[in-house]
Amino acid sequence: MKLEPKKIVTALQDLVKEYNFTPEEVYNVIKTWLKTAFRRDYLNRNKKIELEMIMWKDGDMKFYRVFHVVPNDEEIEDEDKQIYLSEAKKENSEIEEWEDLLIDITPEELEFSRIATQAAAQTIKQQIKNIEKERFYRTFVDSEWDILTGYVKYVQWEHVILDFNWNTVILPVEWQLRWKPYEIWDEEKVLLKEIRKQGSDIILEITQSDSAFVKAIMQKYIPELEQWIIKIEKMGRIAWIKTKVLVSTDDERIDPVWVCVWEWWERIAQILDELDGERVDIAEYVEDREKLIRNIFSPARLNKIEEDNDSDIIYVYADESQKPIMFGKKAINVKLASKLLWKKVIIK
Repeated sequence: MKLEPKKIVTALQDLVKEYNFTPEEVYNVIKTWLKTAFRRDYLNRNKKIELEMIMWKDGDMKFYRVFHVVPNDEEIEDEDKQIYLSEAKKENSEIEEWEDLLIDITPEELEFSRIATQAAAQTIKQQIKNIEKERFYRTFVDSEWDILTGYVKYVQWEHVILDFNWNTVILPVEWQLRWKPYEIWDEEKVLLKEIRKQGSDIILEITQSDSAFVKAIMQKYIPELEQWIIKIEKMGRIAWIKTKVLVSTDDERIDPVWVCVWEWWERIAQILDELDGERVDIAEYVEDREKLIRNIFSPARLNKIEEDNDSDIIYVYADESQKPIMFGKKAINVKLASKLLWKKVIIK
């Protein structure tokens, strides 16, 4: 295959359009392809030889063998890659110690065999994949613990496949909202818990069911959380149904619950809208254990609380009229109270 400079320039332009690569990324891809083919046809696949290639805007190119210049009194450890200064001066009189000497080895008629171009094509495919993976990583690396918005691309068995600006990510079943039907093209919000490189793969851990998902949405609408004026002490969540949050502040002038709710319930309404209807109850966290339990079950009025430090059970007594409030639908309030108190709560 005889190389035609104009065709190479056209190939560069096509790669920029097809993969939305930067000119530098495309140049590196083409450079890898040409060096791989050249090494196979002209260097007998010798990987010991260090090879460099320079290509100009018109498609003209040169191939160079690279030697690292060492002082005359040093010992050469690799004859394929190193050369004494005295020998290097014969090629380039201005070369200095520890610089790289480039020797032009470009043949007058540069042609590649079909086998060489096919082998190089495989190398290019892998390099393009690597570039896309690195770009994917850079897209999300600064978004850990942020809320991302994507669309359901398709549902495969129990996994939901989401699309984030043409980047495909799996939402595993354990991080989905139980009982929620996922439909193609539905908009979904997720929390990016972690992004990491694992071997040749990029792993994104995303969730909708973790309590941290609700916390991230609350931080979005309640700047006092980011400013540490108020803080979330504990959270109990049954995903897609209800979350109960305990908040506190060191400023006695501030009501932390009111800060989260805001005037006319503005903030909490925005949070609920983001959570697709999941309910959120907010109560004040206090150190006093009995008062804390009363806050958790507010607005229900409790008669008596019995808690033994050596027991894993808390008994809460109330009038019959208060029990529907305390239990909630399907006993959701009792379940959340048990999560927050780390003990089983029994209402009597």
